[in-house]
Amino acid sequence: MNNTKDLNTQATSGGTGGRLYGKIKPKKAVAVGYITEEELKQYPTTDESYIATSWITLFDIPLIPLKTYLVISKNKSKSFHIPFLMSRDSFDVIPLKKLFWRQIITTYLLIPVFIALFLVIGFAIVKMIYGDF
Repeated sequence: MNNTKDLNTQATSGGTGGRLYGKIKPKKAVAVGYITEEELKQYPTTDESYIATSWITLFDIPLIPLKTYLVISKNKSKSFHIPFLMSRDSFDVIPLKKLFWRQIITTYLLIPVFIALFLVIGFAIVKMIYGDF
């Protein structure tokens, strides 16, 4: 199966749409019982391979998990690029048979932490700019 695509072209607009979250090495996924060693041998993994879940997002907040994928780096570009912007790396994105629930639950548990952190930083910036209000 060859589903080569640039992961930075996930369908989002203003952080709303679809996006991959989570990054666990395949060998660790075997260790926690998500995938068996035999299943993993079916895929040509590299040291840079990882397992991630595709989500429906709203303002970059993951809401609904869709599918779990094995992401295999095809060719790592040697050119300089700024993270989170355009990259020339290409990947094979292979859909796996089941959702990785441990990864999904971890993502759901981290959402309130990141929202709280965002609010604290936002209020600190507002306080610095406007003082006491």
